[in-house]
Amino acid sequence: MQCIATHDRGVESLSWVGITMSKENITFRLDGEKRAALDALAAGMDRDRSYLINEAITLYLEMHQW
Repeated sequence: MQCIATHDRGVESLSWVGITMSKENITFRLDGEKRAALDALAAGMDRDRSYLINEAITLYLEMHQW
């Protein structure tokens, strides 16, 4: 299965071969420098912070789930 992250009208979705996954909130701590860097990348890509975090987690899972 392949995970596909999509962004449409401010809503991010993770899909596994066309099946949309439900969203859940998660809270974690992040130092200020990393948050600023993440926000700068998001602004440069015209995306929001949530999109980049989801992309990073998707890539991490693809690398480590085998």
